[in-house]
Amino acid sequence: MNLREQEYIYTIAKYRSITKAAKELNITQSALSLFVQNVEKKLGAPLFERYKKEVLPTYVGELYLESAKKILAEGEKFDLQLQAYFTKGKGRVRFGINSRRSPLIVPKLLIEMRKLYPNVEIIVKESDTLSLVSMLLSNELDCVYTYEKVQDKAIHSSLLLNDRVGLAINSKSPLLKYAVYDEERGGYCMDLKYLKDETFLLYENDETRVEFDRLTAEAGFNPRIQEYYNVETMLELVDKGYGVSYMNEAYIPDFLNKRRRESVQFVLTGRKSDKVEVYLSYHERMKSQSYGRKFIEILTNSQE
Repeated sequence: MNLREQEYIYTIAKYRSITKAAKELNITQSALSLFVQNVEKKLGAPLFERYKKEVLPTYVGELYLESAKKILAEGEKFDLQLQAYFTKGKGRVRFGINSRRSPLIVPKLLIEMRKLYPNVEIIVKESDTLSLVSMLLSNELDCVYTYEKVQDKAIHSSLLLNDRVGLAINSKSPLLKYAVYDEERGGYCMDLKYLKDETFLLYENDETRVEFDRLTAEAGFNPRIQEYYNVETMLELVDKGYGVSYMNEAYIPDFLNKRRRESVQFVLTGRKSDKVEVYLSYHERMKSQSYGRKFIEILTNSQE
């Protein structure tokens, strides 16, 4: 960072002498005097005045020096950060992910990145897809993991996987007698009409809600709904036989593995809409650093 102007003026004030300051800065006295004159001309006010044998700052000079000290301190701080960037591999990635999917992705991602790049700061923002995409486009985030493809020339957006969406039903529920295995879809399917008397446990303000409303309208009934924000709360209620949920299949295995039981079964609705697309979107600049490329690689490989 080039802060020559602030450094020259500050050094003159420090030594109260253009001659001594010129020696410290390793330039000629005449060159430094001319430099100060040009700065004063640009500002429209003198920075120094002679008092006896010393050069002292004027009122404007004092104001200038007050700001110059802060600028020089920030410049020194930046130089140290830049040095750390080159010598210690320091860096930063601002990552956004859907709050409900975060527990499945973030812990493993952060642990692996810390092993490989201990000096790279990873900042995680959990939110909904709309907010995360907006933050990516406004340069508040470097990379997002969402249910929407981002359309922008400066951003690369690729499909990571098709995540199946369907019903979470208690494994002992008599409703499962209506589930039929579909070889083409690779899972059990059930018509929603059999669930018209059930309590549905749904996400609050989630992307899947629009599709659920359309499915129940096609099935010809108005569902009894309770809304929740936490995935585990809904699955615990399904586990206790309290109701049925409509959610991403990926959330169920993690819940069951933690509890070491098979109390919840995933069932498709048999519609083409039984899946959502998951995208990884990031600014192209992430590829310019090794830690950025590795970050993208870890996220991509985690879906294989």
